[in-house]
Amino acid sequence: MSTPARNDRIAWVDLARAVAMMGVVAIHTAGQAMVTPPGFRADDWEIGNAVNALARLAVPLFFMVSGTLLLGPRDEPVGAFLKRRLTKIAIPFGFWSLFYIAWRTVFRGEWPAFSDFASVLWQPAHYHLWFFYSILGLYLITPLLRSFLRDKGGRYLAGLWLLTIPLVFALQTFSPFRLESNFRVLPTYLGYFVGGYLLKDVLLAPGQTKWALFALLAGWAATAAGNHTLAFIHPIPESGYFTDFLSLNVLVMGVAAFLLLRKLGEWMGKQSGPGLSAVRLVADCGLGIYVIHPAILDGLRLPGLGISAFFVHPLLGIPLTFGLALILSVGIVSLIKRVPFLRATV
Repeated sequence: MSTPARNDRIAWVDLARAVAMMGVVAIHTAGQAMVTPPGFRADDWEIGNAVNALARLAVPLFFMVSGTLLLGPRDEPVGAFLKRRLTKIAIPFGFWSLFYIAWRTVFRGEWPAFSDFASVLWQPAHYHLWFFYSILGLYLITPLLRSFLRDKGGRYLAGLWLLTIPLVFALQTFSPFRLESNFRVLPTYLGYFVGGYLLKDVLLAPGQTKWALFALLAGWAATAAGNHTLAFIHPIPESGYFTDFLSLNVLVMGVAAFLLLRKLGEWMGKQSGPGLSAVRLVADCGLGIYVIHPAILDGLRLPGLGISAFFVHPLLGIPLTFGLALILSVGIVSLIKRVPFLRATV
């Protein structure tokens, strides 16, 4: 969720960041239709599954855009880089961890213990805050990665990551092959991070665009159909393989989306008007939208409002809830940015 300098806006980066952020809100909105509330119907689940499947490309996009912005060669002291980046995430992480501990108390009646505050050092206070832990690890090794990439080691790193994480994950899910659960040769999302740097200058030719679109649609179909299969036809206990951000289908979908948005963004950058302004507004509010939108989705479901993915048929409920949550998130974050002592939290 890194932001390019305002005097050097990169339209396709803004577009990719905005799409990624909207994808995260869509994941958590569509997920409401995949639980089993009173009156649950199978077609509700399938609609939620289809939206959720497509939106899974959001997380690969986040890490790829971060790699695009951070891994290029720079004459920047390691200490200066780490100070700037760690400060940028430490304040939001601390503030929103405390916010969601308080949120659970006020809205769910879960009174915190001292261990709840201490445990944020190793586990998120709310489900979506996991991102801070992952991006922290990548920030810490970014100076090393820059040196490695200068020596043309990016393809090696990306290949090693593919072999040791997504492929091993697939084998462990669908075959008797097993490794220790804590076996990790490389950081979990390193491949997306490095991949964003390797692909940042790839501009699809007209004949390649259709294949990227086909890969995106195929990845979407595989994600939705695979998740349906594991849920209802051939269940695998505790397996959410097809919706996992490290699954091969989500990998294909994320890379294809990155390349397509790179292409579309080049065209968009030559335009002007409300469309580009709206994209840049969402991109600028990205971190704030990310941290605040689950609270807004919870608030919309409170008695008296009752707005969720299934407050009407999900074909309407999902887009209406998604749109309302996104608009409220952007509005609240824009207001927070105007308050000097809160600005750093978003």
